[in-house]
Amino acid sequence: MNKGFTLLEVLITLSIFVIVASLILANYPEFQAGISLKRTSQEIALTIREAQSYSLSVKGFQDEYKGYGVYFEKFNSNSYILFSDL
Repeated sequence: MNKGFTLLEVLITLSIFVIVASLILANYPEFQAGISLKRTSQEIALTIREAQSYSLSVKGFQDEYKGYGVYFEKFNSNSYILFSDL
């Protein structure tokens, strides 16, 4: 009784693995860009919620209680500012 794999079984298994791996690697840049966009949008949403929370909880800045907000520059899409309106 043989208890090993035949060469044909090993080749078929390896070819299936190579096909699946190539499909995954071909879509990796799109997947990474999607994850990056989702992470950035979650970070912006968290900052906006933080500004809302500061405003509603009357968080003081230098003993003055003013509003908070988030500023987005029109021509610089790489950053934004969480500010206290003094």
